Amino acid sequence: MMLVKATVHDRLTVRSGMLGGNNMRKGRKMSITSKAKDMPEIYKKNYLASVSGKASPRNAIKAFCIECMGYVRGEVTDCDTIDCPLNLYRPYRKAGDSDD
Repeated sequence: MMLVKATVHDRLTVRSGMLGGNNMRKGRKMSITSKAKDMPEIYKKNYLASVSGKASPRNAIKAFCIECMGYVRGEVTDCDTIDCPLNLYRPYRKAGDSDD
């Protein structure tokens, strides 16, 4: 059985969609805030900048990959999820990683 990792966008959409109407923005903000509380301090600033649109594309990808891999930087280096559209742009790639 293959596990599928949900993206930040997927989780926010599900939570926001369940609230509906005017509460959608409030629900999304609550989700981001609660997620930021639970993450390691070292990644919090970059994550908050990314979800607010103030981060560079490179830093936004970094925040996405770090969260996807459970805040373990070494897992980002070893990521072999070829169906992820950001795989070729992920940070911390090993020297010699090919684009194939």
